[in-house]
Amino acid sequence: MRLSERIAATCRVTSGISWRSPFWNSLSLRPVRVDEELFYVGILRDVSALQQANTALDRIANLDGTTGCLNRQSFLLAAEERFSSHSSVTLLVVKLDVIDFHDLNTGYGFDVRDALLCETGRRLRELGAALVAGMGANEFALVFDLPDETRAEATVALVSASLAADFVVAGANVSLRFAIGYAIGKPAGNAISLIRNAGTAPHAAKSDPLAGPRRFEDADDEQARRRLRMTRELKVAVANDEFMYHFQPQVDLLTGEWLGAEALIRWSHPLFGTQLPVSFIETAERSGLLLELTERSLTTVAAFARQINADRREALRFAVNVSAAEFLRHDMAEMLERVLRKTTADPAWLTLEITESMFLGDRPGVMDAFQRLRLSGVGLSVDDFGTGYSNLRSLETFPVTEIKIDRTFVSELATRLSRRVIVQAIVDLGRALGLTVVAEGVETEAQRAMLAEMGCPVGQGYLFGRPVDATTFAATLA
Repeated sequence: MRLSERIAATCRVTSGISWRSPFWNSLSLRPVRVDEELFYVGILRDVSALQQANTALDRIANLDGTTGCLNRQSFLLAAEERFSSHSSVTLLVVKLDVIDFHDLNTGYGFDVRDALLCETGRRLRELGAALVAGMGANEFALVFDLPDETRAEATVALVSASLAADFVVAGANVSLRFAIGYAIGKPAGNAISLIRNAGTAPHAAKSDPLAGPRRFEDADDEQARRRLRMTRELKVAVANDEFMYHFQPQVDLLTGEWLGAEALIRWSHPLFGTQLPVSFIETAERSGLLLELTERSLTTVAAFARQINADRREALRFAVNVSAAEFLRHDMAEMLERVLRKTTADPAWLTLEITESMFLGDRPGVMDAFQRLRLSGVGLSVDDFGTGYSNLRSLETFPVTEIKIDRTFVSELATRLSRRVIVQAIVDLGRALGLTVVAEGVETEAQRAMLAEMGCPVGQGYLFGRPVDATTFAATLA
C-alpha cells in the first residue's frame, strides 16, 4: 500500500467524517518508523469555524457594513495596487454622492436609508467595475479598466442609467438623485490624486444636478481650494461674530407708510469688505456652520425689532430668510423659542421667509414645525413666489401668512401683458386666501402705481429705500 493510500485509509477510520461533506481542515503529519518501515501519523482537524471567523474578520476590515462594497481604506489600497500593476489600461474613477442625503434620515428613518444605500451598492456592483466602494455616509466610488479614454463617457452614462430607476425598498418607493463626477488617468499617475479629482467634480455637479455627470477640470481644483479657505474663514467669522444685517423697508403701496423690513445678512470680511450671502451661505450650509449662524442672526434681528418697536404704536415686522436645509435638519421652532426667551421680543414682529422648494413632497416633520411656528405667533412667508414650483395646494395646506412676488415679474409689468396677468392672479389669490402679498423689486413710480391699482398691499424695492445698516435704518425711521 502506498503512503498516500495509508494516510487516506487512516483518515477515513479515525475522522468519522463523510467524504461527501466538504469542510476546512488542517492536516499535520509526523514520521514514525516501525522496524524498517516508515509510517506517518496524521492528525486531521476541522477548522471550518476558525476559517469562517477569519472570513468574517476580513469582511469587517475590508467591506463597508451597510453597502457590502469595499470600505474607504481598502479601496484606496486596492486602487494604488491597480495603478502600479496595470500598465496597459486607462483607469476611470467615478465618484457619486446622494443628493439631499440628510433628508432620508429625517423623512424615512435609518432603516430605510440603509436599505437604499445597500440597493445602491448592489446596482453599482453589477456594472463590472474593477473596484466599487462605499466611501462615506452617502458617497460611492468606482474604478473601471478602459481600453482607452474614448470609452469614459459611455461608461459613466451606464453608471448614471443604473441609478435612474426608483428605489423600491421595504416601506418606501424613493427616487434618489446623485451628483456624479469622474476623472481619467493613466496608471503611471498618482491614484490618490485621481481619486481626489473625481471627488472634487461632484461639487460642481451638485450646483446643477440636471446637467448630469461632470468630468474633473482644473478649475474644479481651484474652486475646491477656495471652498476650504472659505470654510476656515467662516469658522473664524462665526466665532468673532463678523456678521451684520442690512434692512430694506416694506411699505404700504397706497400710503407709503413703513410696515416692516426685510433683514438681509452681510459678512463684514476683514480683508474683502462687505460680502453678500450668495458668496458664503452655501459654504456655511455645507460645513454645518449655518445652524449657529442662523440662531445668532435671528437673535440679532429679534433684538433689533425689540429696540425699534419699543416706543412705536404700530409695530414693524421684520422678515428673515431661513435656509430650507436647516429648517429640515433642525428644530426651527425650538430654536426660535430660545431666541424669543433671550430677547423677550414679540413673535408677531418676526416673519420667516422660505423658498417654494420647502413645500415639495410629503416630508415628515415639516408640517408639524410649521404649525408650531405659527402657534408661537411667527409669520411664514413664501419667498420668490412664482419662480419655483408654484405648488398652489401648499398655500392651502401649509399655515403660511404671506407670499412675495418675485422681482422678475415686477420689473416687466409695464412692458409685458403676461407679467401683469400673473401678478394680478397672485394678488387675487393672496386676497382670497387671507394672505399678505408683498411685491419685491419695486423701482419706479409707475410700477408702484400699477401694483397699487391691482390691489397689492405691500411693496419693497429701491423706490422706497436700499438696504442699509441698523443705525441708518433706525435714524431714517425716526
